[in-house]
Amino acid sequence: MNIVLPNSIRNNIYNYVKKEYPKECCGLLIGQKNNNVLICKESVNTKNIARNPYLFFEIDNQEIINIQKLYRKNKFYIIGHYHSHPNSELRSEPSQKDIESIFDRNLCWLIIGINGNAIELSAYFPIKYKNNSYNLRKININ
Repeated sequence: MNIVLPNSIRNNIYNYVKKEYPKECCGLLIGQKNNNVLICKESVNTKNIARNPYLFFEIDNQEIINIQKLYRKNKFYIIGHYHSHPNSELRSEPSQKDIESIFDRNLCWLIIGINGNAIELSAYFPIKYKNNSYNLRKININ
């Protein structure tokens, strides 16, 4: 599995990460899947409704539904989501909370580590184990 992430989308995400810093920001990745390649066509910044947005992220379910409906007519779908890790030692590595929060094994996870002006980006895809637990496997970003 790989993800194609054009520079214009990366820049949109980076700008949002910087705007929301030092809070965690979040959003959705819109596009299509072609064989084992996720092709990102757009990113949609969403509101972080977590109780403590400095430590966690949560996207409103109704906002997800609204975005799904909006893009479905263009045959685009939610292929993943992104969030930032501000000032985290993990940088762009998934946290234990991230792994525990996997709810859809078909969605890519884009994690952006930010510490001041230093930004690091990584992408992951869920893998499910026989005991029904999950982990995130790093994938290539093209």
